[in-house]
Amino acid sequence: MKKLSVLLILLGAVFLWILFPSTTIAFPIGALHISNTAYSDPVPSGLYDAYVQYNSGIFAQNSWDASDTKLSWLITDLGDGNYTYEYNWQTNSKDLSHIIIELTPELTVSDLDFPDPDPTDDKFPVFEYNTFGPSDSGNPDIPGTVYGIKIEPGSDTLNYTFGFTSGNEPVWGNFYAKSGGGQDQPVIAYNTGFNAPLTGVFIARPDGATAVPEPATMLLVGSGLIGLAGAGRKKFFKKS
Repeated sequence: MKKLSVLLILLGAVFLWILFPSTTIAFPIGALHISNTAYSDPVPSGLYDAYVQYNSGIFAQNSWDASDTKLSWLITDLGDGNYTYEYNWQTNSKDLSHIIIELTPELTVSDLDFPDPDPTDDKFPVFEYNTFGPSDSGNPDIPGTVYGIKIEPGSDTLNYTFGFTSGNEPVWGNFYAKSGGGQDQPVIAYNTGFNAPLTGVFIARPDGATAVPEPATMLLVGSGLIGLAGAGRKKFFKKS
């Protein structure tokens, strides 16, 4: 009887998982490995905490072609139409010179909110919004043209974490990273979907579309507006 009860509990758990596949468990950053994505498709909430690594979503060469080369992300839905995006780049050799995260072309500097730099640190990061491609001498062997934000850590590092807040939902896109050094044997890495969009893998990044509130949130907002109208009062709200 005891074994039967345990079996029924396990079967019930599997049944609930099938019915509600979007239910997720909180993992440390980069807990789930990405292996199947489609460019510009929305990122399921179950993959807001995930990673790609060399030979498994990342192409890399010249010192970065090792399993410890990895890009992780952690996306948090704040529930007010905004998301926090946190990325972590790590490798055991050759410091990161810069990394480019793809953005939808409509996005500009006003769409991403970066933490204020530490005023006591004279090596704070440098950000550049631009279109990057093979014609750029600073991005050797980049497999294609991409609009995005280029982030330079400001100091040499093997393990670098950066992030921002955006009102744009996560979709799949590209990245490119480079270490210092010359053009002859550049130390670079990028996601495999960058040059093979039909078979490769992408990373999570902000879309150009503004997030739409959940139905429950819209219902609450609608009820509140009706209440305000009934009371004959006018209030102005500033979107955060």
